[in-house]
Amino acid sequence: MDSRDYEKILDSMPETGVYVIQEENHSILYFNRQVRQVCPDIREGMAFHDVWGGSCENCPLKLMQGRQEFRSVRYSALFGGEVDMIAARTMWKDTIPAFVITITPRASDIRGIHNIPWDISESSRPATFSEKDSDTIGQGLMLSPQSMQDRTYIIASLSSLFFSTYYVDLEQDTFRVVSQLSKVGDILGEKVNCTAALQIYANNFICAEDRDRYLNVMNIQNWSETLRWWHPYVTIEYRTILDNPDISSEEYARVRATAVLARTGADDLPKTVVYVAQNVT
Repeated sequence: MDSRDYEKILDSMPETGVYVIQEENHSILYFNRQVRQVCPDIREGMAFHDVWGGSCENCPLKLMQGRQEFRSVRYSALFGGEVDMIAARTMWKDTIPAFVITITPRASDIRGIHNIPWDISESSRPATFSEKDSDTIGQGLMLSPQSMQDRTYIIASLSSLFFSTYYVDLEQDTFRVVSQLSKVGDILGEKVNCTAALQIYANNFICAEDRDRYLNVMNIQNWSETLRWWHPYVTIEYRTILDNPDISSEEYARVRATAVLARTGADDLPKTVVYVAQNVT
């Protein structure tokens, strides 16, 4: 997957803040759009404790100790209350010990569609790519080779964030697998038609009460009509069918699926979408 597509996904992820901090001096190496929204003064190179006002109560570095990964439920006023926090060790640029941290507000119930338009000011126009100039970002801003390389490292560090990733060609109604669960692959087999695959997935993995809501959002027609540079993603949370038939619906695992606009044609209509799914239980 192109690193710019992953950057758009990380910036479009509804409500989830993602940032990377260096282990040695606790400086910020990377942050996504959601982190910048809650901390407008954040800059790469800042000390981690300065970003969050010097508070160490929820510091993931203290929680990690010697672990490779640590998950917890904490309170964050900046993110609106209880949040799921995940911290994982990584090697930034293959040489710098660092931590990848994600912060996602917890939902008290299953939420529906997040149709949150992008800030439509030109300075905040997201990175979608047209056939005419697929290397141009927004109004002509280009990613430098070093910036592209940095995004490659963040991709490697955050690959575990999404358990399924697909490229979707809207015109052909086809998809290409980037990553997926083996059990999903066993059900889909060699199928490449996107509409059929979404229906099969819903029938086999989504609980009956959430199936129609999912399919109303995750379909080729909705993506073609809805996704634009000022509205670059749609997303929905749903409950999955578990192997244990005795478990109650309240205990079902929750998944967030997001379809992000990746490439557009000369008329700004969507051509390619990146579909990702992540556990939010």
